[in-house]
Amino acid sequence: MRHNMVVIAALQAKIDSGN
Repeated sequence: MRHNMVVIAALQAKIDSGN
């Protein structure tokens, strides 16, 4: 599923922003 990529990207972006 390509949706996984979107979820991972969003999660990484959130972590990057939080850090």
